[in-house]
Amino acid sequence: MSSQSATFSVQDLGYLTALGTVALNSAPIPELEQAWRARLSGLDERPATVRKVIWDSWGRSIAGGVNPEDSDYRFVDPQHLAATLAANRVLIAAAAQVMRGLLAYNPRGHINLTDADGTTLYFCGLDLTPVGTRLLESVQGTNCTGLALAEDSLVYVLAEENFGTGLRQRRMHCAAAPIRNAQGKTLAMLTLTAEPGWFHFHTLGTVQAAAEAVSRQMALQALLEEQQTVLEVLNEGLVVLDERGCIKALNRYARQLFRVGLDLLGSPFQRLGRSDLNEQILARIGEGLRDLDCTFELHDFSQLSCLVSVCPLEQGGRVVSLRENRRIREITRRIIGTQARYTFETIQGRSRAIADAVHFGRIASRSDSTTLILGESGTGKELFAQAIHNASDRNSGPFVAVNCGAIPRDLVQSELFGHVEGAFTGSAKGGSAGKFELADGGTIFLDEIGDMSFDAQVSLLRVLQEGEVTRVGAKSSRPVDVRIIA
Repeated sequence: MSSQSATFSVQDLGYLTALGTVALNSAPIPELEQAWRARLSGLDERPATVRKVIWDSWGRSIAGGVNPEDSDYRFVDPQHLAATLAANRVLIAAAAQVMRGLLAYNPRGHINLTDADGTTLYFCGLDLTPVGTRLLESVQGTNCTGLALAEDSLVYVLAEENFGTGLRQRRMHCAAAPIRNAQGKTLAMLTLTAEPGWFHFHTLGTVQAAAEAVSRQMALQALLEEQQTVLEVLNEGLVVLDERGCIKALNRYARQLFRVGLDLLGSPFQRLGRSDLNEQILARIGEGLRDLDCTFELHDFSQLSCLVSVCPLEQGGRVVSLRENRRIREITRRIIGTQARYTFETIQGRSRAIADAVHFGRIASRSDSTTLILGESGTGKELFAQAIHNASDRNSGPFVAVNCGAIPRDLVQSELFGHVEGAFTGSAKGGSAGKFELADGGTIFLDEIGDMSFDAQVSLLRVLQEGEVTRVGAKSSRPVDVRIIA
């Protein structure tokens, strides 16, 4: 993040130091008063008693037609002001606390915040520049805020260095410093106005430090917004829990998965849904979990099946990551190619037998019923199964073909219905989804179904009757929406 240092020339530093007690005194500074009148009279040669930055600013004010005797402020119109305040609400909130702290060291002063266009957004202390005041040099003449914006740097302006008579007669000195974003662009200006007895050289450093504090807070806010945007676009549910197990944050995808809103912030994690892993997720303080299969029962009695990972936070609490099984299966289908390629139009043949088979296949495609295809090996049963799938309402879903005769009898149930971690020797870490889960929302084709074991047929009957599968070693079942062609 770029920051503006208090870099004054030796001449400027000597000038401020030489003024010393004079600047801190409430009496006018006659040298500056005389130089100002000479500038108004057309003098071009700068006296040694006037800083170049002030002399040049007076010249721009005169050239711009600013009337030094007009002490009235100019304001932006109410509609524009409302839009400006709304656009800068984060900046105002960040600066307000810093400004109030700064006022504690200058109780008889005025601190104002302006945007990059010189419009006052907020002030505290004396009511000198109301919200909506325009303080650009081209509008108000030489003033501390306007000069800081023109120079885009830290500046100070003594009372007699102002251009307008009203500001000069007020006998107050000012210091202003820019508030910048992480790229160094000026977002706003912070200005402190103080009576002579409260203004000294250290005031410059104080104002600069305050402006940099706001700049850092704005940079942090921008970083948080970027991170929040990233979290919101992730296709992964994220729930942040505090050390008590209460919800601190949950991203858009997590809210969609659990069908809840932001009103659940601050509630216990269990409010999202019940599962066998809830206690494990909350109990492992300082420990992580990785890709554990979990089924939540939600508040509307529906079920959410997902892979859960837990990452502990150094400051306490943890982040819970949830990846929906359905989406994981969709990715898996794309990778392993669980798509039906053949349609009735691609089936070649003009015989009456082929025509009848196509006719009955089209009838079967209009129904969601379990369908049995009879035929010798090699006669194209899978081709017809794919055609039925593509002609059905499930054509956008997966098509999974399983040769039951090619699977060892002791592995049939694991292949079809999946298994949990530790269900048997050699089982996959974290468990594995079966073919029925991969076919969820689509069609499964069970070729050579007659070779399936009786135990597997009993489990298959449960799928047909209940629409649920139970992984090998699991205690609970999970719903699947699958059409069976065998």
